[in-house]
Amino acid sequence: MIKLTLFLFSYLPQFIVSGKNATIQGLQLGLFFMLLTLLVFILYGILAGSFSVFLKQSPKTYLRIQQGFGAVFIVFAVQLALF
Repeated sequence: MIKLTLFLFSYLPQFIVSGKNATIQGLQLGLFFMLLTLLVFILYGILAGSFSVFLKQSPKTYLRIQQGFGAVFIVFAVQLALF
């Protein structure tokens, strides 16, 4: 939460036009950012739901994904042990 606040305080002011009400512009930019974030999260949820349905219908694909993650963790463990 604090990282997002610091990001917005450091990034958004460069888009505020001088000579106009900075408070209103800041609120508009913040609202626009929140709406875009909401849209991204909604799309992310829809895609995750679709992927979940796909995995439930295909146990073989689910097993392959688990095996792939297992292989990645084994590679990480070997790298950790060697370095």
